[in-house]
Amino acid sequence: MRYLQIQKNILLLLFIFLIPFKVLGFSEKDKLQKIEKFVDVRCNMIGDSKCIGRILAISACSWVIRVNNGEPPDKALFFSDKVLLSLLKGNKKNIEEIFDNVGSVKKNIKYKSISSLKLCREDIKKALPNIITYPNYKFLTDEDIEDLVNYFPIQYLNMLERVHRKM
Repeated sequence: MRYLQIQKNILLLLFIFLIPFKVLGFSEKDKLQKIEKFVDVRCNMIGDSKCIGRILAISACSWVIRVNNGEPPDKALFFSDKVLLSLLKGNKKNIEEIFDNVGSVKKNIKYKSISSLKLCREDIKKALPNIITYPNYKFLTDEDIEDLVNYFPIQYLNMLERVHRKM
């Protein structure tokens, strides 16, 4: 239970930092520096896999939150990548710790990030029409939409793997 409260507090803090810049008067650089400095995912208490899984989930949630705040998906994704790097740096982690020797997200990290992404499930559901390029989205059934929401975490991690392998 305490674990969920910690994650909710982290997401609330990030939500404050991720709302449009003009609202809080912070620049993008200021927000990223604050995320790096103040968002402690408690890696020393929970272990590396859970820590990195949380960081990935926070990054993905930051993407959909910004999309829901009206930012274009590609620009929001670019910012969420910066959030990922800031969180890794602030928690003394390296991006290479995410991946195994063939460039896939390590299984234990993948499992943790997928389970952590449940915290922003409603945000994912709301953002999907703006993120996916399905021409007949409005004709999808509720069951189809639920399937897409369930698949989003896996797709996010697959996208991260593809980008990493190209580096």
